[in-house]
Amino acid sequence: MSPTHVSKETLPIAGLLVNVFGLKELRAHKPPITVLFHLHGRGGSALREQTLCRTLYAGIVSRRDGEREGGEEGRDLLVVSFDQRNHGTRVVAEGANMSWKEGNERHAQDMYGMYTGTASDVSWLIDFLPTYLFPNDEREIVEWTLTGKSLGGHAAWIVLKDEPRVRTAVSFIGCPDFLKLLATRAKNSSRTLSPPTLPSTLRALILRRDPASTPYTSPDTALNPFIGKRVLVCSGADDKLVRWEYSREFVEGLNVGEGEEGGGAKRVVLQEGVGHAVTEEMLAEAAGWIYEYAVKASVGARM
Repeated sequence: MSPTHVSKETLPIAGLLVNVFGLKELRAHKPPITVLFHLHGRGGSALREQTLCRTLYAGIVSRRDGEREGGEEGRDLLVVSFDQRNHGTRVVAEGANMSWKEGNERHAQDMYGMYTGTASDVSWLIDFLPTYLFPNDEREIVEWTLTGKSLGGHAAWIVLKDEPRVRTAVSFIGCPDFLKLLATRAKNSSRTLSPPTLPSTLRALILRRDPASTPYTSPDTALNPFIGKRVLVCSGADDKLVRWEYSREFVEGLNVGEGEEGGGAKRVVLQEGVGHAVTEEMLAEAAGWIYEYAVKASVGARM
C-alpha cells in the first residue's frame, strides 16, 4: 500500500482538531478496530508529520494484508494525530516552545507541561473519539496504541505509565527521565537545576509524576505501572539532543513482565550513526511492533 494514498479526515473534537487516517479504508465486513495515536515533536505539528502517520499506517496494513492472504484476518486500523499544546493550530506563545539558550526562562515548566498535557489529551480522546467517529455504534474500537517522536516520545512514556487502556507504544528519540534530560541541558546553558530554572514546586511534580520516579523495576503489578506493557524504544546512538544515556538506566532496568505470565514485551533499537531523527528503519520496526501486539489476528488471545 502506498502511503500517499492513505485517506485523511480532520474532525473538530470538542474544540480540538484531530486528524484521522484510514477512515475510508475501513473494511465493509467490520472487523474490530485498533487506533494508533501519533504524537509529534517539539517545534513541529501534526501537519508536518502527516507523512510519518501515513507511512506507519501503510507499513502496518501491508503486514496485516500479507497475513490475510495466509488465512489470517487482523483488525482494521486508524491512525490519529493532533497538535500538542502550544503547537500548530494551538499556538498561543511562540517563545514557550524555545529552550533556555533561545531565551525562554520557563523552558522546564513549559516543556514538561506541554507533553504531560498531551498525555492527558490522549486519555481524553480515548474517552471521546468513539462518540464522534461512530455515533451510531456502527464500529467497535478494541485497542488503543501510540507512537511519539521526541517531545511526543517523552509523552508516550507518560501515557504508558498513566493510561491502562494503552498497552502498546513506541517511543522514538524520547526520554522517560525528565530530570536527567534537564541536567545536561541546564549545564550547557550555564544553569543549575534550582529556582528559578527549576522551581521546587516543579521538581516535586516531576518526582511525583515522572516514569523514572515509579518502581519501574518491580515485578509487583500493584506497584509497577509498566507490567504488561509492550514497549519499543528507538533512539539514535549519536543523538546529541536527547542522548541515549538519559534513558539507558530506566530502559535497561524497566520490568514489563515479559513472557506469557506477565504479558509484557520490551525491545530497544539503538541505531548507529543516527542523531536526533526518526529513520526509515525505525518506522519499519515500529510498524512491525504495532502490528504484532495490536493489529494481527492472534493478538486477541493476549488480551
